[in-house]
Amino acid sequence: LCAACNRHRFLQSLALSLGRQSSLCDVFVAPDSSRFRAPSRCQKPDVFAIDADFSAGTIQRELEGRDIVVTTAKKPSTEQLEQAQSVSKHLGAKFVARDGKSLSSIVNEAPSGIAYLVRRFTRKDGSTEVRHEICDASGSRLYANPRMWRIISDVRAQPLVRAVAPDCNLESPLRIVDAMAGLGGTALRMAHACGRGCHVTASEVSAPLACLLHFGLQRLASQGEDWSEPAQRVEALCADAEDFLRERGRTGPSFDVVYLNPCLDISALSKEDLLLQRLARQLPVTQETFEAAVACASRRVVLRHPHGVPLPFGLSDTMLAAR
Repeated sequence: LCAACNRHRFLQSLALSLGRQSSLCDVFVAPDSSRFRAPSRCQKPDVFAIDADFSAGTIQRELEGRDIVVTTAKKPSTEQLEQAQSVSKHLGAKFVARDGKSLSSIVNEAPSGIAYLVRRFTRKDGSTEVRHEICDASGSRLYANPRMWRIISDVRAQPLVRAVAPDCNLESPLRIVDAMAGLGGTALRMAHACGRGCHVTASEVSAPLACLLHFGLQRLASQGEDWSEPAQRVEALCADAEDFLRERGRTGPSFDVVYLNPCLDISALSKEDLLLQRLARQLPVTQETFEAAVACASRRVVLRHPHGVPLPFGLSDTMLAAR
């Protein structure tokens, strides 16, 4: 999940099955998505709406590369310098050499007041690595990380995983796309939970976030931790969700599961959440994106939806009650 959503529990799961015709099949409502099965007459993917504690009040476009600056640590290694210059070129962002400048002064050179930083980081075991971060003048920093990895003991019991793959065979191939990946926490979690046969494409429309995730996954994959092998099975790319899904679904389903999790408002934001929301696109899932997801998925579409807000795309509360 994106940082702004990662700390919030899933309250319930709503399983919705799309039928052969344009009308909906039976609609099932239950807290345990592992119980759901698609009716045998259905040929289109199941659609699950996972209730979440956030609202859809703010609408904001994502920041582009030209809105930020790229820099390094004060005394960068050759590797850090090369990666920072590569990021600058890829994003079309201004590269600012440190040359004795403070990080805060460099941040202030960016139109958005946000900098992309390539630096050396020392881990608890004493080893060092190159870490890509996004920071602002307040000291907030974003970077790809496994977050609550060791806190959540039974990941396969989580509502998201039950919705994505209730019958997951840990060795069977499974193609998942997280079309609004943010910092990639959910993509990494799904790759881990669904086994070595699972490959996740993490698509993010914000170019700075997608770049951060790309290098972050490489770093996580090299750490020799529990999350390193799953990180090797997650591919990060920069793309608009609707455009990507429409292109990949043009000739038929190209993924087993499509996950749609827009970055929207929540309460009790941390400094990191606020920074993420400045970078991310804050727009609800559109009808066009939803239809593209249905065309692209062979098994199911999982949609994270604001708690207390009527279901979109004609999937109304009255239709749920009719079951």
